[in-house]
This record gives sequence, C-alpha cells and structure tokens, in this order.
Amino acid sequence: MTKFKHADMNDFFKDRFDDISEIIDIVKYGMSMGVNGFIYSSELSDIYNEYKDQIEDLLDVTDIKYTDLIPNFGTLQQVKEAAVWFAVEHWCEGVLEAHQEQEQENQWKEEQEEQQGLNNELLASALA
Repeated sequence: MTKFKHADMNDFFKDRFDDISEIIDIVKYGMSMGVNGFIYSSELSDIYNEYKDQIEDLLDVTDIKYTDLIPNFGTLQQVKEAAVWFAVEHWCEGVLEAHQEQEQENQWKEEQEEQQGLNNELLASALA
C-alpha cells in the first residue's frame, strides 16, 4: 500500500506532474499511453482509495458518471482505474490551459515592452 504525503489530490498531482511536456502528452494522448505511477492496478487502486471523495466530487462537478468512464461497467478495479485516469487528465487540462494563458500574457508583455522601447527610441531621435 502506498503512503501519501498529500491529503489533497491536487497537491498530489502538482507534486507528481512537474514537467509541462508530460502534462501536454497526457492531454494529447490520455493516460492510457502509460504514465509512470499510474500503470499498475495496485497503484491506481491506492490512489483511488486515498482520494475517493475528491474524485467523486470531481465527477459530480463535471457531471460524469462512473458508467460514462466504463460504458460496459466492468470490474470495480476497472472503474477505479478509469476514475483516477479521468481525474489526472482533467487536472492536466486545467494546468495546460493556465500555462498557455500565462505564456500568452508573457508574450503580450514582451510585445508591449518592445513597442515601448521603439517609441522611446523614436522620441529620443526626434528630440536630438
């Protein structure tokens, strides 16, 4: 059984997923591509059991039912795995969206600073 140092699922994900390229891959290809720490049934079961209430809250908020995750409703273990994968994918989508927004804001600031620099150069030339 895995020991968890985070009581909050989001903190657990934030600690585990610190590489934006991995987050992009998860958003692009999904968890089924194989993500370290989220492959084996025992790992996924431990994660589900630790964060069950938070996963269920996420499913409620996003209006997802367990049967949406596993249409043929297989074993309880398959349901747990699908729920954990859904939670990770959903979290990664939010992180990627925030990352992209920050990049756009940084690009806008750089463009504004560049334009201000050009304006200052033109003003200096005009006053010289």
